[in-house]
Formats: sequence, C-alpha cells, structure tokens
Amino acid sequence: MMGRPMLSVNGLMFACLDGDVLGLRLGAGSDEFGRALSVPGADIFAPSRGRSGFRDWVAVPVDSAGEWEHFAVAAMEFVLRRK
Repeated sequence: MMGRPMLSVNGLMFACLDGDVLGLRLGAGSDEFGRALSVPGADIFAPSRGRSGFRDWVAVPVDSAGEWEHFAVAAMEFVLRRK
C-alpha cells in the first residue's frame, strides 16, 4: 500500500505497516474492530496525513505489538469472509 510493507491473502490486503503503527482491516462495527480500538493508543487508520481514515481499518501502535498477531489473524479472516 503506497510503498508500505503489507500483508495480503488471495490478493486482498488486510494489514499495512505505517511507521510505528500496524493498520488492520477488521471491518467497521465488528467485535474485533471495537476491541482493536480499545487498545491504548489505537485509532482509525489514516496512512495519508491530512486525509480521513479508512472506514474498515484500525491503527494499533507498536507499544501494543503483542496484540498485532491476534488482530492480523482477525483481519485476514475478515477479508476472506468478504470475498
């Protein structure tokens, strides 16, 4: 995504590293989306400064990197269900 390291499955991107945050496509309104937003320092993922955030994406900071694997798996499952 825009030159950033990312993870995808079957051509569908579900995670993107942007500096010190991992953007995760969890689906707005999903339980995992809400859980990710409750992580300290998490916010809506907005990789382009000055633009609005991505609707289905949450940015989880490196300070909570212990949570990244859990949410990355959830994000992968989300995009596979949507296909």
